[in-house]
Amino acid sequence: MTRGSACIIAVAFLLASAAAFADNREIHTFAGGQSIPATLTLYSSDGDPPGRRTPIFSNYRPKVDFGDGREVICMFSIPQAVRTIAPGETADVSLSCKESVAVRASATRFLVVEGDKKVGFGDVRLPPPAP
Repeated sequence: MTRGSACIIAVAFLLASAAAFADNREIHTFAGGQSIPATLTLYSSDGDPPGRRTPIFSNYRPKVDFGDGREVICMFSIPQAVRTIAPGETADVSLSCKESVAVRASATRFLVVEGDKKVGFGDVRLPPPAP
């Protein structure tokens, strides 16, 4: 191996390491049972895609896909002032998932799934980045 190719390999390694470090800093992990603040929108039954026909209440427990293809059962808590979220509406909620989940700062969107049907979506509200 020549000195030039060794330098190129070293630079490539350093760049890959820096990218992995930066990527890990943007990942927020929430432990199973930890409260996750979010905003939820339910698809209406006559929308595209078609969603729910009925509203949801606190303790609603669908499967949630945080973008990694893995579905996790999460319980939604709705503030008492709101009480229900009807199809077509958006509201602030908190989630508590059975398993730990990781959310990227650049991809906070999640899908709400009932069986094989996507019934809504939401966005995790992450804390502001540390200085």
